[in-house]
Amino acid sequence: MIVGSYGDQQLSESEFVEEFVRRMEVHSLWEHPFFQLVRTSPRLSILQQWAIQAGRIDQAFAEILSNMLANPTINPMMYAPLSENLNDVLGHGDPQQEHFTLFQDVLQAIGVNTEEYLSTPMTYGTRQIVYSLLEASRGTNPLRILGMMASEELICPNEFPLFLEAMSHYGTSHQ
Repeated sequence: MIVGSYGDQQLSESEFVEEFVRRMEVHSLWEHPFFQLVRTSPRLSILQQWAIQAGRIDQAFAEILSNMLANPTINPMMYAPLSENLNDVLGHGDPQQEHFTLFQDVLQAIGVNTEEYLSTPMTYGTRQIVYSLLEASRGTNPLRILGMMASEELICPNEFPLFLEAMSHYGTSHQ
């Protein structure tokens, strides 16, 4: 079954996964000090803090996408993919499939309860990411808005496997 392409080349699922992993391994995010620490001295508390901060960003996505849909500077041709993205973030009407609900499952699996999540303040970096995305989504430069959203959306596929790699040192296979 063909699931993707790279240039003119059609890729099977296994080839696609192999290419995806190859690209992740050379991505600069792998060299981030957080992930170097995770590799050299993985501690559950570090992973919990990462998950809390990542959750704050994830939690803001519905508002960011809604802002973009209400923003008159966004080309109307972008409304369909933005609406599709928002619908996906909101679980296509199923509260159990909302992205943040799914993220809360990750938090629960690593021992972060709702009270701890809500009482942990955002770091400076997380605040800047959320603030920048919210401001951009209401701004007047569509290229900046879409560029920032694309950048943030592309970080997760690189980040999450690293999180899972580090989590493999803890708990059960379910976690």
